[in-house]
Amino acid sequence: MLRLTLIAACMSFGCYSYPGDVQARVDADTQVDAIVDAAIDAVPGTWSSPVKLAFNRQRETEECPSISNDGLELYFTGLGWSEAGGYDIYSVTRPDTRSPWGTARGDSRGASTPGNDEFGPNLDSTATELFFESSGTLSSITRVSATSPWSGSPITLGFQGRFPNVSSDGLTLYYLDTTASCPAGTCRSKRTRADRLSNWGTPSVEQMSFAQFSYAFVSGDGRRVLFSGPPANTIAEASRQSTDMPWGATRAFGGVLNSFYQYARWNSAEDEMYLAAPGFEQGTYDVYQSTLQRP
Repeated sequence: MLRLTLIAACMSFGCYSYPGDVQARVDADTQVDAIVDAAIDAVPGTWSSPVKLAFNRQRETEECPSISNDGLELYFTGLGWSEAGGYDIYSVTRPDTRSPWGTARGDSRGASTPGNDEFGPNLDSTATELFFESSGTLSSITRVSATSPWSGSPITLGFQGRFPNVSSDGLTLYYLDTTASCPAGTCRSKRTRADRLSNWGTPSVEQMSFAQFSYAFVSGDGRRVLFSGPPANTIAEASRQSTDMPWGATRAFGGVLNSFYQYARWNSAEDEMYLAAPGFEQGTYDVYQSTLQRP
């Protein structure tokens, strides 16, 4: 059930039609203030205390956030947002990077795959191709432009995997393959394609860490990777000089980026981090944002 919910950010009270929306506006403004305050309070060169974003719902799950290159669209996995149930993919938007994210209105539209759970969205650098897991199989959906609706039905990539992660040029795909020969959580499988219209080639395996992380996000240039748990229960990073070299030692962030947070991803500038953490209701997750305080 892939439901791409485009949630527009309203910037004036005139766009709200009932009292609950006034509170939503207050929550959005409070969210922006909290993000700014957290960044100011952070020591230069460190990450600010993560702030829970206002679009989270109290009794539902929001996790696996994925930010667009321009910072104006955020995709995430939602559980309990639709009457159909199951995991679906949603998005929120904002008019500029200084504005709050839009508030969920439940106006689902777009393609769907009945009977399946969709998980771990990853938007490519052009915002015209979205990769995700659909009940254990990797899939994608496309659109003509970053502002167009998603067209057609999702396309199955033809192989199983979790947490897809595509490079900036759209030609390299990293993902977690539970059938790979390395210990789960320490490596990622990688496939390449000649161009965006070609099929993906045969997989190779990259050893990334000697600690186990269920979630790894490779930067667009393929030279940095962001790890988050479980089971390692920390947020860490590793780097390499070029994509044909092995990954260096894993370095834990520590501080405010502790084991409470999971599903971590950077934005394209690597100065914002989007994460998920356990919610108020047992078994739920919420999406948070942390900002790198530049020296």
